[in-house]
Amino acid sequence: MENINGTITISLKDFKNILDQKEKSLGVEKKFKEVASELEVFLSWLCTRYNVEEHVNKYNMQSTNARILIEDGKAKIEIRNKKNKNE
Repeated sequence: MENINGTITISLKDFKNILDQKEKSLGVEKKFKEVASELEVFLSWLCTRYNVEEHVNKYNMQSTNARILIEDGKAKIEIRNKKNKNE
């Protein structure tokens, strides 16, 4: 969102709801990062036992939300920035 100057008036109840939603959002983001980290560990384990690079490449070509990078047998899940369509 662009920087927009100005003011708005909302009720305290609505403001509290916004703050509550922010806290929930931060909690979801934390859980999402934890799950992604666990998946990275699992993918890294798979990479040491099977040749998965071809499958990962196919996944990366089809996925619009994430990309899996494998470097030195370790997997990293990268979330694609939807604003930048070049990724």
